[in-house]
Amino acid sequence: MKSRITPALAVILCACSAADPEPLLPPIEVVEHDLHPSVFITAFDLHVDPALVDSVRFAVRPRPGAQARPLGATYAIDALSVDGGTIVVPIFGLYADYANLVELTVTFTSGGSTTVPATVQAGAWVDAMGPYDELQVTRAVDPARRPDFSYIHLENETEQGPLIVDIDGYVRWAGLDDARRWPNFFDGERFVIGDEDAISFLALDGTKVRVPLVVEGFDAVLPHRAITFGPQGYLLSVDVRRTGEPYFEDAPVLIEVDEHGAVLNTWDLGQIIADHISAAGGDPSGLVRPDEEWFVLNSTLYSPEDDSLIVSSREHFVMKVGYTTKQIQWILGDETKHWYVNFPSLRALSLGSSDPKPIGQHALSFVDGDLLLFNNGEPSIRQPDDAPVGQRLPSSLAMIYAVDEVTMTAQVSWQYDAGYHADFCSSVYRAGGDYLLTYASLGDDLWRKRAVIQGIDEGGALLFELVVPESEGLCRPWNSKPVALEDLQFDG
Repeated sequence: MKSRITPALAVILCACSAADPEPLLPPIEVVEHDLHPSVFITAFDLHVDPALVDSVRFAVRPRPGAQARPLGATYAIDALSVDGGTIVVPIFGLYADYANLVELTVTFTSGGSTTVPATVQAGAWVDAMGPYDELQVTRAVDPARRPDFSYIHLENETEQGPLIVDIDGYVRWAGLDDARRWPNFFDGERFVIGDEDAISFLALDGTKVRVPLVVEGFDAVLPHRAITFGPQGYLLSVDVRRTGEPYFEDAPVLIEVDEHGAVLNTWDLGQIIADHISAAGGDPSGLVRPDEEWFVLNSTLYSPEDDSLIVSSREHFVMKVGYTTKQIQWILGDETKHWYVNFPSLRALSLGSSDPKPIGQHALSFVDGDLLLFNNGEPSIRQPDDAPVGQRLPSSLAMIYAVDEVTMTAQVSWQYDAGYHADFCSSVYRAGGDYLLTYASLGDDLWRKRAVIQGIDEGGALLFELVVPESEGLCRPWNSKPVALEDLQFDG
């Protein structure tokens, strides 16, 4: 057993109404039931009549001096495992190598509730697959100005899979498995993970369900780089091997799947681009090259406002495509590149914009209807010989573009420059009024990089900074997102 409940609390406690000192509610016995190998996860057995319980909430109190808000979740009774008179309550988000104060609040069907405090000693954590047990805090959070988010999902490109750290620099959750664990996406309750030729759903309590993917017309489908919400399920960028072809190709292909792995829709973006060029009388073969990693689909957004997809090609541009029509609507990108210079039908769809334009960009998201992205400012690396590869910015930028489809323009409405140049990966997202930036690939050695993670406010003031030390690999992590773990709800 790696952790324990304080012995004095592993006793029968009387649940009393806050308004009445008499013991109106049933007694509760709390005993730790820890079967998970992770130091960040445990569980409690609550010995009480389940028929009398409406819900159970846990909260992990912050360490002294920490600024992250308490991590916690509420389970409806139907979301919990019940065995006779025992309710099993999963607990996650513990501080490693620390005596955690965990508060359990039991709410009864009668309307009354009681809170049981427990101290859980969690074991030390050693990161065997990366540098995350050596995170450095180079700018601590000022208690007078906490960010609007407390927890960060690190999309980690190793077998370990996703991690969660807090704004104080403490690792609070880490996956550990022997299968591929990238890409990974937190959907508000669990991680959705690219798992070889399948997707896995990995809950915060460590339980996992693996669902194989089968797509008509392809011998193999491998989730790669990005997962997000679609209108009906999850959007996955995938590497594929077409039926009868001997190689995996960067087609690129985007699929939408439900939680059972059923494919709801498919977009062959390479074919969409080739068809557009061909319809205008052009030859797409100089751009669409199925035997090369020519596109690099790294981010996708669904817009319910007009039923469209916005996709990011690291090698070329940001592109909007109709979800149903599968027709290109506009393109936003570096107009000194091959796609603009040599393909008039694509040039005609280019949004006029103030410089700088997206170059090697990542991490698309919406902010009040506008387009937020991380502008790496790194030229293309997989263009045909003698094709223009585009510009290189002196530093990478976080940018918001206001797109006007009537005038076919995209104007920069917000921009932040920390002076770092991250050639690959990286991200920016907003939560509340603040921003989380990740410079995922800093350093001159392509395969040995460090990462810098920053929180900033709207005006660019630095709220905190974490540094992931240099390690082997291109991007550790490749993308980071704010996640809300203060008040999770599990309804069963």
